[in-house]
Amino acid sequence: MTDLSHDNRLMMLALFLWASGEGLFTYIQPIYIQQLGANPVQIGTVLALAGLAMTAAYLPGGILSDRIPRKIILLGGWMLGIVGVLTMAWAHDWRTFTPGIMLYSFSAFCVPAISATVADAAGGTPLARVITIVYAGYSAGSIISPAVGGWLAQMTNMRTVYLIAAVCYAVSTAVVLFIKPRPVQARVWKAPSVHMVRSNGLLALIVFAMFLPLYIGVPLAPNFMRNVAGWPVDRIGLLGTLYALGLTALAPTLGRLSARHPIRGLLAGQALVWVSLGLLFIGAQGLPAIAFAAFFLRGGYGACRSLAGAQIAGQASAENRGAAFGLAETSVASAQMVAPYLAGWLYEVLPAAPILAGLALIPVGLLLTPMLGRQAQVAGRKAQPAIVANQPRVPSINDSS
Repeated sequence: MTDLSHDNRLMMLALFLWASGEGLFTYIQPIYIQQLGANPVQIGTVLALAGLAMTAAYLPGGILSDRIPRKIILLGGWMLGIVGVLTMAWAHDWRTFTPGIMLYSFSAFCVPAISATVADAAGGTPLARVITIVYAGYSAGSIISPAVGGWLAQMTNMRTVYLIAAVCYAVSTAVVLFIKPRPVQARVWKAPSVHMVRSNGLLALIVFAMFLPLYIGVPLAPNFMRNVAGWPVDRIGLLGTLYALGLTALAPTLGRLSARHPIRGLLAGQALVWVSLGLLFIGAQGLPAIAFAAFFLRGGYGACRSLAGAQIAGQASAENRGAAFGLAETSVASAQMVAPYLAGWLYEVLPAAPILAGLALIPVGLLLTPMLGRQAQVAGRKAQPAIVANQPRVPSINDSS
C-alpha cells in the first residue's frame, strides 16, 4: 500500500466495493442460467455473447480514454454496470437474461481507463507492481462475497443477490467521484500505418492464443462441480472465495517477480492455472480439499491478465496508454468470448472435456509467452503519437467553466 498514491488507493477501494457486489453472483451465474431453462450449449452461448459485448467494448473505450477525460469514462462504465445488473435481476428466462448480461459486460469499456488512470498516478513505481496491487483490491472484494452470494441464493433467490450487488455498485460509484480528474493532451489524429496494424494484430493474436487455453476450463466449472461432483450451490460459491484469496495472494507476488523479470511472472501464472485444472479434475472425484486448492491456484489467471496488460502498456507512450490497455483487454476478452462457446460444446460431449482441453493447450501458451514482450516493444515503437504543441487541455468534468 505504501507504493500507492491517494488516487490509486481510492481506485483500489472502488474496485474492492465493485467486486464485493460482483462476487455475489458471478461464480454461480452459470447455474442460474441453467435454472432459467438453458442447456449447456445455450449456457455457453449466453456467456459467449457476454464475452462478445466485452470484446467490443475494450478497444473503443481505451482509445476514447486517450481523448476525453478518463473520469467521464469511469463514471459511464460504473453507471452502465448498475443498469446491467438490474436488468439481470428482473429476467424471467435465459433469453431475457441475455440483454442484461451483455449490458453488464459492455460496461467494461471503462477498464482501460481504470488501468490508464492507475498508470498515470503510479509515479516512478514499476507499472507491473502498481497494477497488480490496485487490482488486488478487486480480488480482495471477491474473497467473502462468493460464499455470501451462494448462501443468499440458497436462502432467498438470485433476484435478491443481484439487487444487493447493485447497492454495492452504487457505493463504489460514490468513491470514484472523489478520484482526481486528469487532463488529456490534445493530439493530431493520423491513420495507423499498415506496419502498425500488422504489429498490433500479431500482438493481439499472441495474447488471444495464450488466454484461450487458460480460460476454456473455467466457464462451466461450476456446472461440472454441481452436475458431476454433486456439490450444493453454497459450496460452489465458496470456490469463488478461494479463487479470490488465491488472486489476492498471488497477483502482488507475481507482480513483484514481473517487475524484475517481465516474462517470469506470466510463465508462473500460466503454470499455476495448469496445475489448478489438474487438481480440479482430481478433486471432482470426491476430494473437496483438492478442488478447493485448485480454485486457490486458479488465481494465477487473474494475475496473468493484469501482467499481460502491464507488459503491453509498459512499452507504449503515456499518451497511448488507454489504447494499449484496450488492445490487451480486447485480446483477453476475445478469448473469453470464444472459450465459453467451445466449452459448451465440449461439455455436451463430456463434462470433463473443457478441463482436459485446458490441460492439453496451456503448454502452447507457455511457448508463446516469450514472444509477447518482443512484439509489445515492436508495437510500442510504431505507435508514437503526434502531440499538438501549446494546445489547451481538454476541460475536466469538474471544471466550473
